[in-house]
Amino acid sequence: GAGVLLSPSAVACAAWLGVGRALAEGGHVLAHHAVVSADGMATRTRSEYDFSHDLHRSSPFEEVASSVGAPPLALPYYTLVRILAQAALAEGVEIRAGGGGQVVAVHEIEGGAPSGGGGGVEVEVEGKGERVCADFAVLADGADGDLSGKILKRPEPEASGEVMFAGSVPVQSLPGGAFPMPVFPHTLTQHFGEGQLMLVPTGSGGPSVTRGASHLSWHFTHWSKAAPPAPEWGTHPGAAAALTAAIAHLPSYHPLHAIASVSKAHPHLLLHFPLLKRSLAKSLASAGTCAVGDAAHAPLAFAGHGTNLALEDAVVLSRSLSEAVAAAAAVQSSSTMCSSTISRGVLLGDMFGDFNDQRRPRAADLIESSEKVQEFVHVRGSIKGWMRDKGLMSTLASGFVQKAAISDTEDHCPVPTFRDLLSELVPHYSL
Repeated sequence: GAGVLLSPSAVACAAWLGVGRALAEGGHVLAHHAVVSADGMATRTRSEYDFSHDLHRSSPFEEVASSVGAPPLALPYYTLVRILAQAALAEGVEIRAGGGGQVVAVHEIEGGAPSGGGGGVEVEVEGKGERVCADFAVLADGADGDLSGKILKRPEPEASGEVMFAGSVPVQSLPGGAFPMPVFPHTLTQHFGEGQLMLVPTGSGGPSVTRGASHLSWHFTHWSKAAPPAPEWGTHPGAAAALTAAIAHLPSYHPLHAIASVSKAHPHLLLHFPLLKRSLAKSLASAGTCAVGDAAHAPLAFAGHGTNLALEDAVVLSRSLSEAVAAAAAVQSSSTMCSSTISRGVLLGDMFGDFNDQRRPRAADLIESSEKVQEFVHVRGSIKGWMRDKGLMSTLASGFVQKAAISDTEDHCPVPTFRDLLSELVPHYSL
């Protein structure tokens, strides 16, 4: 899911944060978008699997490019993680893992922040007896993070009724000639049945079967009464067998059979987990702390907003922090009062309040839209499926809908120089 497709807004946010060019060079632009009805696939022969009966096939990304300065960017999740980690290390940020100790608590300091004035937090590290004083803490411990859950009093997640298989498969591992792909290069392909299959060729260099892509990022969802024994975005030893059972009813030429065969030999490439619905906490910030990314908001994957929202969070928080620190410095330099009475913590508290006011409504809208997408496209029953297909044909082909989506992207981007930043990156995309 995350990292398969970044919106123009997310790419602009990445550019503002200083990693836009690295992302542009590490991914590629999708040229086309194909939507396929699952109902017809079972009756077609393999030779007819040429997308001649698509619900919709177009190049909305070209319209996005001309409208906002750059199209969405596709890249494997591990490429995104590597680029962000390298950027953090270059800035001198310490990345702890393994034996570094896990943060288990954040306590408000009654006596004030270490920089002087009110506010401040004390961070407790598990098993090491460490307590680190800080002006504030940013929680990024994920959708099921215990720490952010306790501090924000986040509601417990609920089952969505669907489960997901997902992975990123090296193209060279796919059986030769057994994997039909669209005739267009770099095509985002979505198959809708009672769930969803999404295929995204990513990377560069490789066999011509995917027109130069090195990996195939994919995910497959379906309704299930039984939840897999794994956390969200996790897996378990029986995942490959579960995938084989879930696709047993599909024709032998269906792409998922080729993916399943690779997953048996490379089980570490396969994820299998329940999809959960999560409600927002009443506030994304508490005393001396705020949450970002999935720790703050984790919409269902169907609207593709998880990573995009996290990058927007980073921009808003970074900008708010810079403004708060500058305001604190200005107050202290111009005040006739003793500096110890100037509450830097109060200014940082205002920063978190502003962050919550900007981000919570945006997150609430996208969480609601992701649930509506699930209800609209993942219908059960042949009659509902036929109605869904007819609705998709008109919706996806509508220029009005596409323009509205583009406008919404630009309107909600927290980067004021949205178009300028994207325009700088356009030469670095490879179509």
